[in-house]
Amino acid sequence: MPQTIETGQSGASSTVLRAVSLLEALASAPPEGMGVTEISKAIGANRSTVYRILGALRPLGYVREGAEPGSVCLGFRVVELGEKVLGQLDIRRVAGAHLRELAQITEETCHLAVLDGLEVVYADKAESEHSIRLFSVPGKRMPVYSTSMGKALLAAMEEDERNEILDQVELVPRSPNTITDRGELERDIDAIAGRGYSVDLGENELGTVCVGAAILDRDDRPVAALSASGPESRMRGEEMVRKGSEVKKMAELIGVELGREP
Repeated sequence: MPQTIETGQSGASSTVLRAVSLLEALASAPPEGMGVTEISKAIGANRSTVYRILGALRPLGYVREGAEPGSVCLGFRVVELGEKVLGQLDIRRVAGAHLRELAQITEETCHLAVLDGLEVVYADKAESEHSIRLFSVPGKRMPVYSTSMGKALLAAMEEDERNEILDQVELVPRSPNTITDRGELERDIDAIAGRGYSVDLGENELGTVCVGAAILDRDDRPVAALSASGPESRMRGEEMVRKGSEVKKMAELIGVELGREP
């Protein structure tokens, strides 16, 4: 969500925050972009301020013309910066080849994600060779409570750290299968800790099943998570268990490369 501009800030800092709020508003915009009036309402600034900020960001490549006349979208410079941030993640470098190997073993689309606040952020992806694939891109954010990777990370945390997150998160249903009761979610997390991998049974999107596992560093702290995702028709019964076990084994292997004892 765009940041709220606090009163009493200097003109320079206020302008910077408004520019950041504008970029965040565009990040949540529909594919055709947003008009100046929409942006003005979203960030709480008048139209002239919005025009001034857009005029500064456009030549730098941070915004571009949208599909509709008068609309704007995020520019490709934002994508470049995001790729650089992801490229700097050591876990992505270590896990890259393993992620692709996991996609071959499971024959499903596989993801690597890290925790950022109350969300998981997709850091890398390896495609399945099946014609039916999942749409996702590095940089995509998903709730920690309804994703296999998020739940795997929660299960691998110390209890006080997990409770700190669960105390803040709002369990909003993303599908009819989303767990929205904290007690039920905590029981699911306990089960994940017991078997070593998590399951998302269409909790974000009906018909899609994901299995995930946390990657632990040398201090047994969860630093990232892996998942394998596919349609329910390919992720049932023994196949789901097999693929969950493969994800768990690959997460453990990456952990060893990060210095964790086998």
